[in-house]
Amino acid sequence: MKPPFPGADKEIISIRVMNLMREMVFVLDADKKITFINPAAAETLGYDENVLIGKNMGVFTPGTNDIENLLEQTGLEGSANETEAVLISKYGDMIQVLLTVEAAGGSLGASSAYIIIALDISEHKALERELRMGFDELSALNDILIISRRELERTNAKLVELDKLKNNFISMISHELRTPLTAIKGFLRFLSEGVAGPLNQEQQEFAGLINRNSERLLRLISDLLDMSKIESGTFSINMGKADLTAVINSSIADISSIASAKGIKLEKNYTDKERPAMIDSYRLSQVIINLMNNSLKFSPDKSKITLGIEESGFYRIKYPPYVNTAGLNTCSYYVITIKDGGSGIPEGMHEKIFDRFFQVTQSSTSKPHGIGLGLPITREIINKHGGRIWAESVSGEKGASFVFMIPAE
Repeated sequence: MKPPFPGADKEIISIRVMNLMREMVFVLDADKKITFINPAAAETLGYDENVLIGKNMGVFTPGTNDIENLLEQTGLEGSANETEAVLISKYGDMIQVLLTVEAAGGSLGASSAYIIIALDISEHKALERELRMGFDELSALNDILIISRRELERTNAKLVELDKLKNNFISMISHELRTPLTAIKGFLRFLSEGVAGPLNQEQQEFAGLINRNSERLLRLISDLLDMSKIESGTFSINMGKADLTAVINSSIADISSIASAKGIKLEKNYTDKERPAMIDSYRLSQVIINLMNNSLKFSPDKSKITLGIEESGFYRIKYPPYVNTAGLNTCSYYVITIKDGGSGIPEGMHEKIFDRFFQVTQSSTSKPHGIGLGLPITREIINKHGGRIWAESVSGEKGASFVFMIPAE
């Protein structure tokens, strides 16, 4: 093989290469004195090249024997060795380097015994320190998160237990209240029927007042029991084949007396044809009465409440953005709409009104109606039927509409 530089002296070529290197290069003789230093080393350490010739490497490492030990370990015929060290510049700057020492064996002149290459790793070490600090901080944060998670798990366990106790308490109290209320209503019926003697006009009015408030309290107890079952996951419905039209007509008849007392007209916007469906008649009647009661509460006297029934395909129904239709059958549905002439639903509350205990107040002085359980229970019943419920109200217009859908047979 021909030499790469014919006629060129190997020593001269090596020196020129070392002069071009960005790493610091030192050549030492057998006495470990500097015989050559490249420009990169001179510039980094702040010395004139000629000043360092004949000096010991200890000039860059005062107070330590790192380089001396490495030279001893390498020996005149030994293989290359590496170590990390700190070199001190003329101006006192500390430069972290990776030192590589190799026996030169006279390859760079008769006096050359060692070659030392020093790679500046200061930036690498600074980054390493930052990474280590970051890792330590992350480890500390992880420890905090682990402790916080355990505390949250303990707190959650306590809350679950408290919630269970609450549901049990509500269920127990509701049953305890229902028993005497049922007795009160029974004896009240006896009084109204004249079993204990005829009642005068004033007594009949008092009996009517007691009966209305007893009914209200019974509905409240029933709502509390239903919500307790919903929260505990034990709420269920009994599905069977029934005529939806008949169930709705019966529900309207049950509530017509309340509407008449306020002079509110209940208008049926549908025909009385049979509409077969798989439903829980009792629970669906509860839905209709809940929704119509809600409309009656917010409707002014002598207004109108309209109830409509349509049959529509799944993809033709217009759903509000917040209604999740995932998992529903893409069959035909009965769509029932109850529209009132009240003040409507404030903007941004159409979804929130179905949250438990949430109540819409029309002004800062208006009193809430009920305890806010009717709509959440209604939604659960409709969901159990494989349907969905939502509210519609146009800003600036009177009235609100409650719309729910259940599968048609």
